[in-house]
Amino acid sequence: MNTSKEIYNQTYSLNYINKMKYTTEPANSRRVAIETAAGFCRRGFILALVLIFTAAASYFYLAGTASGGALDQLDKLKKAENKMKEIKRKRFDQGESLQYSRSNPIGPLDFYDPRDSVKVIKITDGCVKKLKKFPDADMVADVCDYMLRSGASAVGVEMLYETPAISGGRLHKLLLRTTRVALASEVTLDPDSYFKNWGAAAREFNLKLPYRAFNDAARRKGYVNFDDTEGFARLRCRTFLIKNKELFLSMPLALIFIKENAAGFDIVKSPAGGDEKNDDYSKLEIRFNNLIVAEAFIPQCAYTFSFEEFGGVYEKARNFIKSPDPKILNHAYDGRIILIGDGTQNAKTYVIKLNSIHNIDILANCITEIYNANAIRGFNEKNLNK
Repeated sequence: MNTSKEIYNQTYSLNYINKMKYTTEPANSRRVAIETAAGFCRRGFILALVLIFTAAASYFYLAGTASGGALDQLDKLKKAENKMKEIKRKRFDQGESLQYSRSNPIGPLDFYDPRDSVKVIKITDGCVKKLKKFPDADMVADVCDYMLRSGASAVGVEMLYETPAISGGRLHKLLLRTTRVALASEVTLDPDSYFKNWGAAAREFNLKLPYRAFNDAARRKGYVNFDDTEGFARLRCRTFLIKNKELFLSMPLALIFIKENAAGFDIVKSPAGGDEKNDDYSKLEIRFNNLIVAEAFIPQCAYTFSFEEFGGVYEKARNFIKSPDPKILNHAYDGRIILIGDGTQNAKTYVIKLNSIHNIDILANCITEIYNANAIRGFNEKNLNK
């Protein structure tokens, strides 16, 4: 008896067929699970396609809107620009110029950088290494001459030349033919004067001048040190000193005198002389042209000045001397006060607000603060008279 069956053209025994009946259900379950997973993937894929098409449609819609709304974008940029201008206008109220009193929250310093009137040239350690020595008087003369030919209004040399130089040197010759260079001097205040008349402006001091040949040739000299008799916390810039009816100018005031072509001046009592905040340190003030400068003030040193290295400027000056082509001149110095000074690790420094500041940087700050104070005074007077 034949007990086999033909299935899909293949012969299987009944025992194998009966066995397959018991295993059919689990196989069908697996098939359903596989089909379910495949359906889920298909649905996910379709959903992803829908999201991609939706995002693409949104992108092209927004792009079209942006393209069509270019004027709106320009309007937003204009508003942002106006907002930045308003922030700049408020700098007087919130920024560096807080050190000055004023009667109006918007003042004259909002529309220009007060540091523009001063340019600093520093002798750095790198310069000394490159030049193989600290610049001598002749090298400084070349730089001064280059600055003046470039249109500088005044040039101040912070280094004190108190020893003899080569007879007929370039600095001596330059000083004989120009009135726009100020050489450095130094004052030594008598500490006992504070005990004799506590709080009064110094009237007793010693003065160290440049070497005689330079001193005789220089039309202007200015002392470059500050009054630190009461310590660094009360560092003062004494803009001028009087001794035996003779007037001595500080370097900042001497350079301002040169720049402003001051021919005459008046020294009068300061209206702030009796002010308790003034501590009687500035009983006098000097007036020339349209400027008023107090006898003394405490420099805030709020400004940081960028500087050029002496070595680079000296190289340009030498190139000009070799080939005096006006195109070589740097007209960025035109109309500005130039300060040439020591910026090496051995330079004279003062500690202000826990920061060590080079002497030349304090001089530059004092020039700026004098101009700022006068700009604010004129602005306030003009608005009070309205």
